[in-house]
Amino acid sequence: MFDNKTITIQKVKDLIYALQNEFDNELDYDYESNYKSELTDVDYNIMNEYLTRFVDKLNLTINDELKDELIKEGM
Repeated sequence: MFDNKTITIQKVKDLIYALQNEFDNELDYDYESNYKSELTDVDYNIMNEYLTRFVDKLNLTINDELKDELIKEGM
């Protein structure tokens, strides 16, 4: 992903997406909670919903920061 050692906004977003997928896969197969011994489907759905909302907000924040930087640079 970072072959040329340049980190772009798209590469950061790709990394976030890959992390989200890894967490989602872990929920499907072998997630072990430190909070309680057995998780219900509702627990999994809440975690997945939270992660999705977090990633959406993170992407919006990245977009806002990029927009502000481009304005500062006069682009």
